[in-house]
Amino acid sequence: MYNNGRATVAESTFSGNAATFSGGGIMNNQAVLTVTHSTFSANTAGNSGGGLDNNGTATVSANTFSGNSATVFGGGIRNSAFKTLIATYNTFSGNSAANSGGGIYNFSGTLHLAGNIFAAGAQGDNCQANASGILNDNGYNLSDDATCTNSGTGSAANATLNLRPLADNGGSTQTHLPDYPNDAIGAIPNGVTLSNSGVTLACNSSATDQTGKTRPVIAGTACTSGAVEAIPNYANLTIIKDATPAIGTDFDFTVNSAPLEDYSGTTSGRPFWTRPNEGPTCTLSTVSTRYHVQAFVVDTSGGYDLFSEQNYNGYIHLYQDSFSPIDQCNNYLDGDDDGFTTNTSQISNHFRRQSLLSGHQWRRLWDIGQLHQ
Repeated sequence: MYNNGRATVAESTFSGNAATFSGGGIMNNQAVLTVTHSTFSANTAGNSGGGLDNNGTATVSANTFSGNSATVFGGGIRNSAFKTLIATYNTFSGNSAANSGGGIYNFSGTLHLAGNIFAAGAQGDNCQANASGILNDNGYNLSDDATCTNSGTGSAANATLNLRPLADNGGSTQTHLPDYPNDAIGAIPNGVTLSNSGVTLACNSSATDQTGKTRPVIAGTACTSGAVEAIPNYANLTIIKDATPAIGTDFDFTVNSAPLEDYSGTTSGRPFWTRPNEGPTCTLSTVSTRYHVQAFVVDTSGGYDLFSEQNYNGYIHLYQDSFSPIDQCNNYLDGDDDGFTTNTSQISNHFRRQSLLSGHQWRRLWDIGQLHQ
């Protein structure tokens, strides 16, 4: 994309593009550019700005720059002389430049940073500048090398930043989900608002991350630096004993006498249902298969990873409060296919980290084979 005027880009993907000289994804030439909730991945430039080359004024908020590269400067972004780049709540991961600035190269321009995370690529420091480049660290920037920070409140160099691979984590674009341990999770105290050269960084439920989740996910908790919001802490599961419903009916609950975190069961002899496809939006497949239900509650609101391992190719699905096998999309939250077609090996089937609230009942369903969590 070439911008020579005024452009606003939102919820877009720039992937696998190449520029002979500069701006593999976007070239902003003597222009004004605003980019939000978008992903730049695997773009290349023969000289500078693999993802974005800014030769004007660019404001980038809640975006992901992943695996972009440049032969000389600025694998993710190159900011040109006397130009301005304002970056808020972005994730830079695995970008590289053969000369300088794997994430961002600031060539005699002005760079305003707040709430960004920088995970290094194969070549080039996360942030580099020539002698005239100005870095304004306005807070809560984290880098896994010694660059990109300049004594801003809550900013940290050499941070631990574990990120899952680029994937569909909700929203319109692929993102990197923060994983534990991660210094970015909970890095921004609840209630913080600040101005990043006129762009507001807020942790007060007034902003959304790149996937559309509220910052923070759970009101009153701390926020995550970077493009994707995560939940600051894990909690302990208290699982309610499973019950097998008849077709078309809900089921009763019996509470275990002690909290459980592990569960095993089988779909052998269980009833049939037409299962949904995978993903956070419920669409029905044409597959009719046996299923089994595990009901549980959590005693503390928090972030949970749900894993299952089965002897056969299978799915798992998550519901909130109630489930009906003939109204499969009611109260549906998410579903995941293990991604394999073989039935000869153990398979790990994994949900994204889910925000589960105490006071609700949750149901996890799986189909085909035996489950061992």
